[in-house]
Amino acid sequence: AHVFAAVRAAGWQEGLCFTAPAGQMTGVLGPPGGGIEQVMALAAGALRPEDGRILLGGAALAAGPVAVAGQGVACCARHPRAIAGMTVLEQAMTGGFLHRGGFWASLAGRRAERPLASQVHDLLALVGLVARAEEPAVRLRQAELWRLELARAMAARPRLLLLEAPAAALRPADSAALGGLLRGLCAAGLTVLVGEHNMGFVAAQCDHAVVLHRGRKL
Repeated sequence: AHVFAAVRAAGWQEGLCFTAPAGQMTGVLGPPGGGIEQVMALAAGALRPEDGRILLGGAALAAGPVAVAGQGVACCARHPRAIAGMTVLEQAMTGGFLHRGGFWASLAGRRAERPLASQVHDLLALVGLVARAEEPAVRLRQAELWRLELARAMAARPRLLLLEAPAAALRPADSAALGGLLRGLCAAGLTVLVGEHNMGFVAAQCDHAVVLHRGRKL
């Protein structure tokens, strides 16, 4: 879904306007404190704008993270962590419980669908963790936790996926592999918005970039 934002957050001297085309990855790039955190919080519904709004597929995003999630926005945690006592499969499944009445609905209409565990199993295969589905999530290393977090977020069946600073704690090879997964999801129609301080990641992985400094678009 296409994203259009025309917003002003508290502390910004002027409003910010940008678009994130449907089925593409848009990077929001800037230094720490430059406004990236506010943009991502606004898109996730965790922060209310002082003025303006964000549209997803032509509809204004509601107020509050739960309402925004119900409109098809999923967020990856900035610092993915394993949940003690859960397997990799169980932790990935936690992202799918928002959709109680039908998961992975057909674009042509609703149909009988497989159990959640089976569908999330497919997501783990997509991110390369299916062989570890029954292992404790605490055994995963940081790069694998990012893959698990991506599978968890995708279990929510989003139209828009938000990620903040995915390259910060990853080695270059791991961040490149994560970027490849995200580009594959975009090719399947997902819209991705990445807040990132790493110019190399944005240049290599994103289709578009919005550069911020103190809340202003450069």
